[in-house]
Amino acid sequence: MQVSSGLFDRVYHAVYDDVSGYTAEAIATCLQNGGLDFQQGFTLEEAWSGLRCLPDFQLHVEWALFFLRQQGYLVQRGGCWLGAQRKRYAFGDGRNVQIQPSLNLIDYVAAHWLDVIQGRSNSLHVLFGPEGAPLWEHYFSNSHDLYAVHNQWAAECLADRMKADQAQAPEVLELGTGYGSASMALLAECMLRAQPVGRCVLTDISAALANRARKRLAASYPAARLDAGKLDLNADYPDWAEAFDYIFAVNVAHCAQDIVAALNRLRSCLKPGGTLLLSECMRQDHTRLLHQEFIFSLLPNFAPIRRGDSDAPCFGFWSGADWHAFMESAGYRSIQVIENEGRQILGGLIIGS
Repeated sequence: MQVSSGLFDRVYHAVYDDVSGYTAEAIATCLQNGGLDFQQGFTLEEAWSGLRCLPDFQLHVEWALFFLRQQGYLVQRGGCWLGAQRKRYAFGDGRNVQIQPSLNLIDYVAAHWLDVIQGRSNSLHVLFGPEGAPLWEHYFSNSHDLYAVHNQWAAECLADRMKADQAQAPEVLELGTGYGSASMALLAECMLRAQPVGRCVLTDISAALANRARKRLAASYPAARLDAGKLDLNADYPDWAEAFDYIFAVNVAHCAQDIVAALNRLRSCLKPGGTLLLSECMRQDHTRLLHQEFIFSLLPNFAPIRRGDSDAPCFGFWSGADWHAFMESAGYRSIQVIENEGRQILGGLIIGS
């Protein structure tokens, strides 16, 4: 189901395409710097060998080839990959959208990608080391327009739902708080609607990160009772993680090792009639690759996905049909999967009681 949010407008889709093109340019440069000859062509096995790719990263190389085919950089003839007329990346049409955090992270990953797939660098050390860590905070920020729409959509929908439910100071649990941009968006939307929020517990696999976000938000939203705690989607939840009116998360649930098991545990944390609301990056289907996979596939919790309708490997992001099946299997009722408006599916809200 598609519902107009006003967030995924024509400009957003155009800018997303620009960043996909930017990613393709970065990947093509990586592969050519690694010794692949686009004019002469190569097989997948020759790409692995030429790039000196470790077995653990062979799917990453395969994904890169399929992404370049999707973006028009490569064609596939039989078992051979050949260069097409190479597109050139160009901005400069005056769109007033902040995407620099995406470009910075793409550039950073591209600079280290060959070292990672060849085993000369550890992906976690690269991505979360002194140079990489600040890039993530900028990426997951509400000032990063390419990402912030997911926070804003969830915040508006949940705040509207609270108002419609006539919720009196409801108790809210947030998963994967990170740097606090989603909780900031939610509290701002509740304030706009004069919707009181009672206890709001910010959680993350890193208790220190959740507590840092709580401290940042407490000064701006003194009426909300903000707490912080550690919650790992893949482990038993602490005793206090129960009896919430609403649970919400933005781009977190797909990181669970077993999504249905995690959703089932979250259901037990809701009061009777309580609501789970997830905002997720979403793919149209498993033939459509997302440029974000170039970055996030290097993280260990972004497992490869293969589906029968695609030869290409995918990483971490699911379709609306997948999410509906997950929610049904986890025992939720009144399930809604709402996809963004526009010509391509890039995100969605998953709601269940």
